[in-house]
Amino acid sequence: MQINSDFSFNTVIWISSILPPEDQGPSSRMIDEMNSIKNRLDFNFETVKVSSVAELECIFVDIAHRAEKKELHPILNFDMHGNKELGLLIRDNEYFSWQSLVDHLRPINTATENNLCIVSVACFSYNVIKSIKTLNYPSPFFIMLAPENKVYNGFIEQKLPAFYENLFQFDNLSDAYKNHLFEQFHYFHCERILLLAIARYIIEGCKGQSKKKRQEKLLSELFLQGIEKTKKNLKTVRQGIKKGILPNQCLLDHYTKTFLINKPCGFKIDQLLAYINEYKS
Repeated sequence: MQINSDFSFNTVIWISSILPPEDQGPSSRMIDEMNSIKNRLDFNFETVKVSSVAELECIFVDIAHRAEKKELHPILNFDMHGNKELGLLIRDNEYFSWQSLVDHLRPINTATENNLCIVSVACFSYNVIKSIKTLNYPSPFFIMLAPENKVYNGFIEQKLPAFYENLFQFDNLSDAYKNHLFEQFHYFHCERILLLAIARYIIEGCKGQSKKKRQEKLLSELFLQGIEKTKKNLKTVRQGIKKGILPNQCLLDHYTKTFLINKPCGFKIDQLLAYINEYKS
């Protein structure tokens, strides 16, 4: 099944928080190396240091505004610590929750027309994915590279600048990721999130015993609305419900339009159903 990984980028925005003294050296050295790579490979590189939640919120609003004006196609790089439950550490005990991060990234990704790439070195950044609880809103990113668990300065300092050098030299995100970040970072693609969410919905609500329970529930609800419970009506309603809950291309198109922000989906419903059947076999 083909996943659409085409996106454009011209600017890296390096967002850091108030780091403890032991982390300031690695962060500073990476920024120096990024400036050196920028000068060699000619791309825009911006650094922003935030000291409060309110300040980070303002940064996100500004980035969304610039993206709407088509001034930049950003990669947002988060150089911060992360807490599994609380989110990004801004300073001391002040955190920016994972859910807030999702909510603030959505307008940026919408402004870029689903073209936002996130690179987060914050530990437990995987929890951003867990905070995407519905497909009824735009995806907060096109692609995100982030660790599921703890990640340490040695790996980050060695691998992250090399990742960007590879990316801007050869213009291939997947290869740059595999060559430098694969060991400790996961590659999260919005289409993959869409695929898994709809697959789960189909398995849990449109197949087997789940399908039968759902049909009976809908049947009961319809007759509670006052439909006369005759043998003919029962047969007609059952046929309508059975046909209505079958997964079809319209289901996928509906969520694609919203979640992928009108970006074409790289797979069709038939391919998704084949994927489900193969997974269950």
